[in-house]
Amino acid sequence: MNKLLFHYKTAIVLVFSTTVLMTVSSFKKSEESKLFQKIVWSEIEINTDSTLFKPYARVHMGDFYSMTENFNYDAYQSFFKERTDNLWYIIHPRIIDGRLMMYSSFDPNNFTYRDEGDLRFPITDNNDNSNNSPVLFMKDPETKEIMLSYLGKWETSTVPLMNMNGEDSISYNADGSVNVMYPDPQFVWTSDRDIVKYKVRERVWLNKNGIEKKRMIEAIAPVVYRKDEADVVIGEFETFWINYNSLKPFIKDAYYIDPNGKPNTFLDYFEKRKFVSKFLKEEKVVEKSN
Repeated sequence: MNKLLFHYKTAIVLVFSTTVLMTVSSFKKSEESKLFQKIVWSEIEINTDSTLFKPYARVHMGDFYSMTENFNYDAYQSFFKERTDNLWYIIHPRIIDGRLMMYSSFDPNNFTYRDEGDLRFPITDNNDNSNNSPVLFMKDPETKEIMLSYLGKWETSTVPLMNMNGEDSISYNADGSVNVMYPDPQFVWTSDRDIVKYKVRERVWLNKNGIEKKRMIEAIAPVVYRKDEADVVIGEFETFWINYNSLKPFIKDAYYIDPNGKPNTFLDYFEKRKFVSKFLKEEKVVEKSN
């Protein structure tokens, strides 16, 4: 009798426990179904929070090569591969060797259509670069040319070449007219000193009362100034976007020194939201989360 009573009570407890678990589980799913999403854009400015920007690297990329066709990859990698001076020099080597993919901030077929971190327009396809070798940049001229357009710019000098007498170098056409000779266009790489902001795209989950329940970074974009021929700032633009999840493996062991003199990883900087940012805008996502 006692054994039967024990089993009966146990059965009741099990049924009760199962019911409670099912209720809790159903409650969680019910709560999750009420979460709504929005996309938030913000920017981290160098004058407000310099963590991602400084210290500047002691050696400029151009010190290894002045012409892109003379790119000294081995020398470049030996200096920049493991450096964590700032976020730009964490990102740049991984782009060159194909481990990080750039996404265009605009539709290459329609420059008026901007991509604000949706990551719809990958600039390169690194699926064939599993061995972490510089296949994309070094061995494919077409891909290299495309990548260069996002990593710097070609500049034409307005100062004529000079001859041995210190005069403008000229050439004569068949009709006797004169051509003033100028240096060939030079490629100027975007350096860490050119980055003035980082734009951050985040997805935020809210409950029905508008209370934030979760926040996740989706993409990051380095921002540089747009200048005219007189080097006057006339605006700014995102150089490209990077998938934050793809960046995380490269910043989890990359350290910086915080204002209190303590070492922290750049991953913690983002994940624990230690950065100071300026709100830009937000956009509601119509669909509910699953």
